[in-house]
Amino acid sequence: MRTPREYSTLLNRGIVTPEMIASVLYSFNKRVKNIKEKDPAGYKKTKEAWKRSGSEPSGPAVTDAGTAKIVDYYAKKDFLLITLCTPTVRHIIGGKEYYCYRVHNSEFHFPGYAYARYGLSPPEGLETKEVTDFKILGEETERLLSLNFCNKVFDLVKSGEYVLADAGACNGKK
Repeated sequence: MRTPREYSTLLNRGIVTPEMIASVLYSFNKRVKNIKEKDPAGYKKTKEAWKRSGSEPSGPAVTDAGTAKIVDYYAKKDFLLITLCTPTVRHIIGGKEYYCYRVHNSEFHFPGYAYARYGLSPPEGLETKEVTDFKILGEETERLLSLNFCNKVFDLVKSGEYVLADAGACNGKK
């Protein structure tokens, strides 16, 4: 997908919007799902190593390029979510806890084990909902924002030199 001109203009001014963030999160997440669809066993191994390690896997846990990409994409997605947003509801999916973030018109899930690993506590009074029908598929890469643009947004947010426009649409923190 060609990056919308408005996104590039805003990024060059140091401005991020909830719509941009949602598009970047979606692009990182769908890239992971694409890897998962191509190599389900490798994806499962990476997720288990990440859970056991208590942090991002490295060294022997990252054994191939696909695994390294999974770790990179999820780490960037996690960073953007916990830096810019707060969860709006707790979902129980298949017996596992996830924090659900509403960003612009999209929802993103963050696993409970990862939330705790980052030393975060959920906001008090979060509603809990059981989710029974939950399947996420990949997306054609051509329909995603470019990885170059996504990385630029990540780098800008990481630098702290950004303005979050309309923070309410991201349950923003800044």
